[in-house]
Amino acid sequence: MSVNLKKHLAEVEAVVRNTAPQRNKLNPASYIGGGVSSYQYAAPSVPQVRSIYKNTPFSFCDKTPAAKIQEIKTWDYIWQQSQIYEVASLSLIHMSDGVKKGELLAQHLPMLKKWALRIDNWAHSDGLSSIYTRILESDRKAMLPILEDWSDSNNPWLRRQSIVSLLYYSSARKDVLSFVKLISLVKKQLHHEDYYVQKGVGWTLREIGNVYPDEVFAFLEANIGAVSAGAFSAATEKLSPAQKTHIKKLRALAKGETLGRR
Repeated sequence: MSVNLKKHLAEVEAVVRNTAPQRNKLNPASYIGGGVSSYQYAAPSVPQVRSIYKNTPFSFCDKTPAAKIQEIKTWDYIWQQSQIYEVASLSLIHMSDGVKKGELLAQHLPMLKKWALRIDNWAHSDGLSSIYTRILESDRKAMLPILEDWSDSNNPWLRRQSIVSLLYYSSARKDVLSFVKLISLVKKQLHHEDYYVQKGVGWTLREIGNVYPDEVFAFLEANIGAVSAGAFSAATEKLSPAQKTHIKKLRALAKGETLGRR
């Protein structure tokens, strides 16, 4: 029996469009897409989107093993084809929440690594990073070379994936890479000009610091002049007040020296 993927896409899009959005003070196109995303926004809230996933009996959802494989293929099609931000988000929710184990996610890595090519906003980027980091934890040999390759990409969203996917939130990790490997990938992005790459640098330094606090503090002491304004706040967020004061002084000196050479 053939599967009508276009019909399933239309089904999901209709549900999202027909969900009355809650009042939102933020313009999602500006807040999520930064004004550059190509997606349309139906504007239901994040809790509403999660409720749609949890409570809507989509026609293509089934608990049998064979149907579950097809269901993932359907969500893949939806991710690749939908122009509606919240509809694509449902695909991420399925792979993150519906596929619980990292080992199972790793089985779908050939498909999931292609999802990164569709990223054009930080929210989808972060959702996909949360999936990649679980795969990295369960199958390092498969995931790490992909992140290493992306670290040199001309696509800034792939560069962001190459670092945010290392830990995402460190508190959820049971197994992490060495400090040397983690910081080597972060250092490659220190001077990248993209705003969202730099936000990823700050995020990742903060999370590495949760695991390797002394090493990250020493790294900041030695490299604070190279840490961008976009990365600085998150990178120093977990430092003690005394450490922050020390790092700010070093940063001021480093910036003063740079200005003095011009």
